[in-house]
This record gives sequence, C-alpha cells and structure tokens, in this order.
Amino acid sequence: MLALAFAAQIAAPALVPQFERDAAAIARGEYYRLFTALWFQDGGLVGAAFNLTILLIVGSLAEMLWTRRGWLVLYFGPGLAIETLALRWQPVGAGNSIACFGLAGGLLVKSGVPERPLLLRAAQAIGLCAGIVLAWNRDIHGAALLLGAVLGLLLSRLRGFRAVRAEAA
Repeated sequence: MLALAFAAQIAAPALVPQFERDAAAIARGEYYRLFTALWFQDGGLVGAAFNLTILLIVGSLAEMLWTRRGWLVLYFGPGLAIETLALRWQPVGAGNSIACFGLAGGLLVKSGVPERPLLLRAAQAIGLCAGIVLAWNRDIHGAALLLGAVLGLLLSRLRGFRAVRAEAA
C-alpha cells in the first residue's frame, strides 16, 4: 500500500501537501491528515526508498515476534500517537518512518531469545538510549521508538499478541 501511495504521489506531486501532517489544516478540521501522513512521503524518492527499505527489514523482523494484531498495534499505535505529538514538534511533514520506529521499539524490548547474549542486550540498550536522546531533542522518531518499546512491553504480557514461534523460543 505504501508503494502505491508513493506511485500516486510521483504521478501527482500535489497529493503530498494535500495529505501530509499540517497543524494549521488539522486545526481547521482536516483530521484525516493524522492518518494519511503515514502513507505519503515528504522526502521524495530517497526518503521513500529509505522508509520502504526500513519497513521491509524492521517489519519482517517484527512479523517473526508478533502476531498480525501485535504488528498492527506497534505500527499504527505509535504512528498515530506521534503524528499527534508532531503537531507541536514538527507541524508539517509526512512519512511512515515514525510507524517503523514504533515497530523497532517493540523489537528492542522483545528478543524472542530466552538467554540474550551480551551483544544483543547491548544493542537493545543502545537503541533505547538513542530513542531517549532523540525524544529529549524533540525528534518525533525517538518518541515513536520509546512508545513502541512501552507498547512492546505491554503486548509481550498479552498472549494474543505474541507470535507462537517466539513463545516456543
């Protein structure tokens, strides 16, 4: 779906300003922009290629550890919540990167490995620290990562959100 939205914006570049997050437009009642901003890319070809590649990598890893329902909660939960926060921190923009960071946050707190090796624990700690630093500096990506981590911790306690193969590990 993201690739189709990007193809549409290549064919009609005016779609981005029509569907991006825009605090002034949302204040006038265009609430749909909080959702549509996750589908369109404001970074052009390079930004879209990066975001789609990250989604392929992070999304595939998340599919191994979460059910489809858990994956959707970790993608759209932080995505939509941080779109709202972004109205203050970054009033205009678009892209699915914050949703990808939500998935990444969920991955950082759920390894699926009972005895995590030191290198994996270090990577998790570094990732979470990076999220804190980014959020401290009012970067919406850090806030999305931290929210994804919190949701990941909550979901890992709920049986219906953990992938069966991750429970067996």
